[in-house]
Amino acid sequence: MKKLILALVAVLSIAASASAFAPKSTALNEAAPRKLVPRKVVEPTDLPRHFRGDTIEVEFSLDAAGRPRHIEITSRVDAVVRERIVKAVSQWEFDPAAVTAGTRYTLPLEVRMPAA
Repeated sequence: MKKLILALVAVLSIAASASAFAPKSTALNEAAPRKLVPRKVVEPTDLPRHFRGDTIEVEFSLDAAGRPRHIEITSRVDAVVRERIVKAVSQWEFDPAAVTAGTRYTLPLEVRMPAA
């Protein structure tokens, strides 16, 4: 059986190894936020097949070391899926030099099938 994976979804493109996403802007006059690229991504395991093709939104902040904190799933998913995604995203790492500690980020994740 093929395993489902999550892909990072960027606004204009989807790339497996260099996926990018932008922080959620909270101020109307704020300059366009810089895109962040995770340097370590851990995929969630054993997601139910019926989520294939769905986009699941994840919100989190980053600490000064570039580790996700205060992770929330804003899409409607069951408790098992929520737990698996939070566990995976909590292991991600971002470049600390590119991080604004405490800023909230929104990340859409698309559930896909891996290449055979």
